[in-house]
Amino acid sequence: MKYAQPDRRPAVITGASSGIGAETAKALATAGLPVALGARRLDRVEEIAAAIRADGGEAVAHPLDVTSDESVAEFAAKAVADLGEIEVVVSNAG
Repeated sequence: MKYAQPDRRPAVITGASSGIGAETAKALATAGLPVALGARRLDRVEEIAAAIRADGGEAVAHPLDVTSDESVAEFAAKAVADLGEIEVVVSNAG
């Protein structure tokens, strides 16, 4: 498989406000991937994204409710606008 940007593999993580989702976001960021964190608890994903940025990673946070098609579409559009084409999806919400 050929990647458009081999050194940059943006990732999205749903359910990233706590637990496995938060830890996965941190691990991916530590590995050098830019990450978009999504969850209903925007305050929590913003805190986690800020911590990732403080550690030198690239992270953004956006609200996401996976039970809403509109919310999923808005999250995806914002993640792509912020990070570029998404190559990794961790579907953790739920």
